[in-house]
Amino acid sequence: MDGVFNNNDSFNLKENILLNNDILFDEIYIGSAFFSEDKLLLDWLEKGIRIKLIILLQFPTNYYSLNNIFSKGNIEIKYFIKGFHSKIIIMLKNNIPVRGIIGSSNFTENGLSNNIETNYITDNPHKVKNISNCFNAIWNNKKCYLLEPRDLITYKEEYDEKNVNYNKYSDKLESLVKDRNINRPVLILDEAKKYFTFCKYIDIIKNMVSDISEKEYPNIPVYLTIDHFWHWVKTEWVNKHVKLSNPSKDVICRMFSEYCVWDKNGLNYTSEIYNNSVNIFQKYLSRENIKKLNANELKLIYSKLHSGGERAKRFGADEKFITENKIENIVNSLEYLLYSNDDIDIKISNLCTDGTKYKLRQMKFSAIQELLGWVEPERYPIRNKKSDDALELIGFKIE
Repeated sequence: MDGVFNNNDSFNLKENILLNNDILFDEIYIGSAFFSEDKLLLDWLEKGIRIKLIILLQFPTNYYSLNNIFSKGNIEIKYFIKGFHSKIIIMLKNNIPVRGIIGSSNFTENGLSNNIETNYITDNPHKVKNISNCFNAIWNNKKCYLLEPRDLITYKEEYDEKNVNYNKYSDKLESLVKDRNINRPVLILDEAKKYFTFCKYIDIIKNMVSDISEKEYPNIPVYLTIDHFWHWVKTEWVNKHVKLSNPSKDVICRMFSEYCVWDKNGLNYTSEIYNNSVNIFQKYLSRENIKKLNANELKLIYSKLHSGGERAKRFGADEKFITENKIENIVNSLEYLLYSNDDIDIKISNLCTDGTKYKLRQMKFSAIQELLGWVEPERYPIRNKKSDDALELIGFKIE
C-alpha cells in the first residue's frame, strides 16, 4: 500500500486500515493532537499489542478516554501542553516498522471515521522508517512529558472546566510542566522506570476493590488499605492457594473482602497505617514543616517506613541515616522527591544514583518509593518488595 486516501462513504481510516488488521502488527505508535478513541486502544491492549501514544493535553482531548487506558499494561503515554499538532501512526512487527500513516486525522471517532480527512498511507520500508524516525524525534523532545497520575488529576479539572466554559483560561497545565525534568540524570534507572508499571497494576486492583474499601474503611485512602492487603496475600492467602495467572475482578474482590474480615478481627493494622500516614509522614513532611525537620523527627520517619523499620531495629540504620547524611541534605532531597516537578522516575533515579546532589545513604529504592505513597496516599501507592511479591502472586509481575 502506498498512496493518499480521503475518508469518504466507501473508505475510512478506522474501518479499512485499523480494524481487523492487527495481525499485521504487534506494536503501534500513535501521535495525535487530540485523542478520544479509547475503545480501539483497549481492544488492542486486550490482544497484547504494545502502544506508545503522544497527545496534546488540551481540550478537547478527552480526560475520560485517557483515564480508561492509563492504568492498562503495555501502554506508554506522553504529552505536550502546547504546539503539538502532528497526526502519525506507525505499525510495527517484531520491532520493525511495517506501515506508516501521516495526514489530518486526529485519533478521535470523527477523525478516523466521520470527517473528510486526507491521509498518506505507505508500506514502503524506507518511507515507513522515515515516518518512524519522525515519531521517535517527537517522543524524545524535551517538551514531551511522561503522563503521570498527578497530570491526569490536574487535567480532569481543566477538562471539566472547559466543558462548562470553553473560553475560560486556566494556567493549571502550565504548572504541570514548570521546571519539569531540569534535573535529568545521565541514566534513568530501570528500577525507577518500573514505578510507573507498578502504579498501573495497582490502579487495576484499586478499580476492582474501591467500592469494598470505601465501605469497610470509609475514611482511609484506597492505596493505604491495599498496602496492608499485600501483607495478607503474602502471609495468609499464599499458604492456602496457588499463584494466579489471570485474575478476574470477582476473584480479587473475594480476596479483598476476606482480607477485610481478617484485618478487622485481628489488629486492624490498616487503621494504624492510616494514622502513621497522617500523623507522621503527612505532618512532618508537609510543605510547611519539611524545612523544620530535626534529627529525631527524621529518625522517626525512617523507622516508620516498612522498609526502614526492620533495618532500624537490626542495624541501627535510622541512626546511620542521620549521621551519614547531613540534615540539610536529607531535607533538600526529601523536598525534591516529594514536591519538585520532575518526573517520578527521574526523582527516584537522582536519589539512588551516586554523584547526584540528591543521593542519600541508607535510603534505597523501597524507602524512596514508599515515601511517595505515605505522604500523598490519594495520588500514589506505597511500593516495596512486599508489594511487588504480592502482585506477582496474584498475576501481575513487574518486569
